[in-house]
Amino acid sequence: MKRSSLCFTILIIILLPAVLAHADEPVPVADYIVEVGGGRYVFVMLVGESDVVSEIRAKYKKSGLYEADETENALWTVDWYAFEVDISPDAKHLVRWGPWPSIDGYDELALEFYENGGLLRSYRVSDLVAAPQKLPRTVSHLAWRAESEFDAEKGELYLRTENDEDYLFDVTTGDIIEKRQPTTAPPCLLIGGIVVLGPVGVPLIRKRSKPS
Repeated sequence: MKRSSLCFTILIIILLPAVLAHADEPVPVADYIVEVGGGRYVFVMLVGESDVVSEIRAKYKKSGLYEADETENALWTVDWYAFEVDISPDAKHLVRWGPWPSIDGYDELALEFYENGGLLRSYRVSDLVAAPQKLPRTVSHLAWRAESEFDAEKGELYLRTENDEDYLFDVTTGDIIEKRQPTTAPPCLLIGGIVVLGPVGVPLIRKRSKPS
């Protein structure tokens, strides 16, 4: 191996842990706004306690839903922070996604459903994932959510976990409409000397394309 290549390899080995540790850090909290109903409303999300004076914080004093031309009187407010939300076009129903769980965060918040700012249903990771030991992990966090799709027209939320559990929620109530959990079956069966692959799950509830 050439000396330059060897030096480069050693440098990568030395720096890799620091790079991975940095990549494992959650996204910093920040104020943000989500347009709702084609711009008729805005959902304002403010960091609870912050010394940073943002343009958003200068206009709005509380997290919640406002009419687009209103900055003082919110239609409804919330007292929590979320990195991500999904909101129905009529601005009545909201899905709050929980933060990136810590490596031992099996009982941490997964998602919640709200109506006009009031809590309808709350789910922990443990409510949706049956085998936490199988979930992918980083240095300090675990991943449980593989993909999701918010259908604003139907008022439904589709969710797939990293363990291939599928859920379909009614956004207006927070209830689970349909669910599928993988079955446990032998990977193969030996019949008359012929190896037959066994099922590892059941058909999906509803065929859905992966969200773009």
